[in-house]
Amino acid sequence: MTTRPLRSLVAAALAAAMGLAGAAAWISPAAASERSSCPAKPLRVVVSVNQWGEITRQLAGSCAKVVQILTDPKIDPHDYVPNAKAKKRFAGADIVVVNGVGYDDWAQQAAQEYAPEATVVVLGEGVGVQVGANPHLWYSPDYVFLSTRVITGALLEARPKAKDYFLNRLSAYQSGPLEGYLEAVRSVPVGEPPLRYAATETIFNYMAATAMLEDMTPSAWETNSLNDRPQTNASAREFKALLKAKKVDVLIFNTQTSDPVAKKMVKIAKDKGIPVVKVTETVPPNYATFVAWQEAMLANLDRALRR
Repeated sequence: MTTRPLRSLVAAALAAAMGLAGAAAWISPAAASERSSCPAKPLRVVVSVNQWGEITRQLAGSCAKVVQILTDPKIDPHDYVPNAKAKKRFAGADIVVVNGVGYDDWAQQAAQEYAPEATVVVLGEGVGVQVGANPHLWYSPDYVFLSTRVITGALLEARPKAKDYFLNRLSAYQSGPLEGYLEAVRSVPVGEPPLRYAATETIFNYMAATAMLEDMTPSAWETNSLNDRPQTNASAREFKALLKAKKVDVLIFNTQTSDPVAKKMVKIAKDKGIPVVKVTETVPPNYATFVAWQEAMLANLDRALRR
């Protein structure tokens, strides 16, 4: 096994983000930290889910109060229906940040009702992903980098007086925490032929592709998962046969949207000695940052693939 160089798409995303700030704005984290006070009136920013909320908080600094709506790792964001209290938290927002791609339509609806004057930042549109595609954008290093640019652009538009402040924070975040995140991606072992995986849900597919893993998940199972449909007897039989034949090196299990059929696949994998890597949709409370959460999952994947 070897380690990979940074994939070209990630490098391209980084270059695009640098283009927003310009060469003069691309400064060190130490210099950015010196600008701790906001030079403009702080914004109220509401974010649908905490994986994007924590990133937004890092980019906005003291120039925004960031409100995160969904933070409970026991709740499936796909099926979440906010109550009246949750919807009212959108009130007074200057900016609303949502994932889009059909993932959190409930947030866009709440924003229309309670914050009709707010700028709604749909990250899927910002990075060029259409509804019907895999909505789990935060598992793609490419889309994470591009999303930091999109979010910073919205902050700049809302508070142009804080331009230098926001550009400095973008620089500090991308050259600091996110560089460590990319190093963790680079450390995942590469096999020849490619190492293989199957997944109970499509959540990790972007990251798996970045890590150059081969997706062996049965197409019927993956289609049902992507379209939020229950698995059929045929798709379950196909997945079971794949695992029993040990045709994968690792099973990716989304604990946040698990169901009895998926749990059966986990049991089969463990019985066959196939390592299982658990992933979640939102940031669990035991991780302080998005990067810490992602690095922990990548470390688990690394250990599983090196077994």
